[in-house]
Amino acid sequence: MPIIYRQALTLRVKGYSIKEISEMTKTSEATVKSRIHRAWKLLLESFDE
Repeated sequence: MPIIYRQALTLRVKGYSIKEISEMTKTSEATVKSRIHRAWKLLLESFDE
């Protein structure tokens, strides 16, 4: 999983809000949401293999 997705997902699981993650990563909230969604998708796909 690319680091940008892993970072967003890890921070979210640790309890940070979307807004906090966007401030930490200097990206928009929409970008953070997208990265978290893609990270979950990649994670779930990895279990199917």
